[in-house]
Amino acid sequence: MSTSNLKSSQVSLVRRVQQAAWRRLSDSQRQLLWKVLGARHQPNLWDYSTDAQRSSLIAEFARRDDRLRLLWENLGASRQPQLWQHFSDTQRQLLWMALGAYHQPDLWDYSSYEQRSSLVAFFAAGDGRLQLLWENLGADRQPQLWQQLSDSQRSSLLWPAGEPRNAWDSFDSTPWDHPWLSVENLLKFRRFSDAWFDRLLSQPKTLSAHRASHAFVGNMANNLYIRAKVLRRRGARVDVFVHPHDTNLMSQPAWEEYGGVVPDGVTTLADLESAGQLLPEVDGVYRVDAAENSDIRPEDRPKGVSFLDFQRFRAYFFLLPGLKRIAEHDSAFAVQIPYAAMLAGLPYAVSQMGGEIWYEASRDDIHGRLIREAYSRAAFYAFNNPWSLTFARRYALKNLVYLPLLIDGGQYSPGPPSCRGEWRRISGGNFFVMMTSRLDFSYKGSDIALRAFSRFANVTAGARLVATGWGADKEKWERMLQDLGIHDKVLVVPVAGKRKVVEYLRSADCLIDQISLGYYGATALEAMACGTPVLMKLNKEQYDALLPEGCPPVELVNNEDEVYSSLVALHADRDRSKAVGAGLREWFLKTHDNEKWGARYQASLDAVACGRLPSFADTPLEQPLTSEEQAYHQKQLAAAPIFPNYK
Repeated sequence: MSTSNLKSSQVSLVRRVQQAAWRRLSDSQRQLLWKVLGARHQPNLWDYSTDAQRSSLIAEFARRDDRLRLLWENLGASRQPQLWQHFSDTQRQLLWMALGAYHQPDLWDYSSYEQRSSLVAFFAAGDGRLQLLWENLGADRQPQLWQQLSDSQRSSLLWPAGEPRNAWDSFDSTPWDHPWLSVENLLKFRRFSDAWFDRLLSQPKTLSAHRASHAFVGNMANNLYIRAKVLRRRGARVDVFVHPHDTNLMSQPAWEEYGGVVPDGVTTLADLESAGQLLPEVDGVYRVDAAENSDIRPEDRPKGVSFLDFQRFRAYFFLLPGLKRIAEHDSAFAVQIPYAAMLAGLPYAVSQMGGEIWYEASRDDIHGRLIREAYSRAAFYAFNNPWSLTFARRYALKNLVYLPLLIDGGQYSPGPPSCRGEWRRISGGNFFVMMTSRLDFSYKGSDIALRAFSRFANVTAGARLVATGWGADKEKWERMLQDLGIHDKVLVVPVAGKRKVVEYLRSADCLIDQISLGYYGATALEAMACGTPVLMKLNKEQYDALLPEGCPPVELVNNEDEVYSSLVALHADRDRSKAVGAGLREWFLKTHDNEKWGARYQASLDAVACGRLPSFADTPLEQPLTSEEQAYHQKQLAAAPIFPNYK
């Protein structure tokens, strides 16, 4: 027998003798010896003890909080699971609180299902305590805790402010009238936004544009693809993901590259294919794929998505295949479906098309809450119209920066009027007023434009309205043509891809855009870039305050009379008309300059990818709501339509 084995056997003999002696002692003798021998020997004494003797020791040495913790620490990690099983529910609760967040995950692992239930019942009894328990256990153990919770406890975790009510959270039918949109506030915001970008651009570059990859998510009306084109030319790696249900031709990136026209009534990819036409192929474009079945488990969710977010918004994870593909990028930039970027679990920024921030985010149902969460969690929210700031006030968003729409000024540029000869031949006209936007009486004022043109055509023999004739109010518009007796003064041209639209714009004498809301979008910008005079309603005071170059120098019109007068003036003075178009082109190049703003987009998205964005702590949006704003919000909500109707 080796020396080491001899020593081992001797030690084992000594311990057997000690154990036998220990077990013959009375409870009081064991307690006395426990104290005398101290922390070094207590683990061995614990090992010598029967379950009944351990319970007696606990009863003596765990009567006070401090002694309970001392007993726990003296026995050490290997014996603590045994000790935990000997504690009463009250002792476990006391130790749970005494040891704190760092040790609570281990205590949870030591517990049986029944012991966990007791802990949950105790620590979920007060406001905020269940949330604290949830956070302390961490992501690995939260699914186990979820199984222990009642429906009401789960609801309190999912919706701390109360469950969705299927009603309006807020509403605003006239955001352009919001009291925050003062010149003073808009100037403050402009200065903040400029300073924010100065801080951003002064940071050392931490992620090369040639390494960072960005997913542009949602593409209604090609809102993101037109930006992606500009950024790709700067070397950025951008993939575009189209909404899974958005098959409208105008939301397909290929529509921007298409120079053809489509037959009347063709609006979707399927319609176009049935008509025997195909759009050109565009690289780096994907659809946000949907799952073939709804059997999606929590563990299937993207890595950056929390368990609670999965449970809250479970219905939206049918997009899981697409979300995982988005998550392969360094960052995302989203419009139309901002929640897709959030549910992909990667850093992201957002912008808006209109309806999703105006109406959808106003809802107090799961969809509305999802939209608001997506906006509030975004690294930044890029906007270019002043009224976006009113939504920020209503939804308590602080993360807005001014970042205008990027449009390719090379594609959209002045050029030969290639359609004009054909228009003259077909219509006999010589002054062509263009309308390319959708026919919408409420949001575009298409009826106002038509009545004004009718008056203009009655005094101008060569006047012709050139319209693409599409939109929700097409039938109303056609009836108006008959009622006004100007059907022969209107040339309806086919709906066309954007390469052809550029030819339309170059051939027109002017374009009438919306005369309702007072803000511009891509339709007006495309015409400005082509040097075509634009007639539209704009809130000049707001744009002058917010935009570095001020309000675009369009023909400002607010009603039928002003549209008519502007048409007469443009027709009467062709030199002035040319000057208006040239001024708009110059304004476009300065305000939407691809070099300046492309650099800001690229720096912003790279900073999102590596978590290096400047703070929003000094944004003017941090100002508390004024009493005037609160009264305005209350008045608008009281006058809201019956949920979920938007009108």
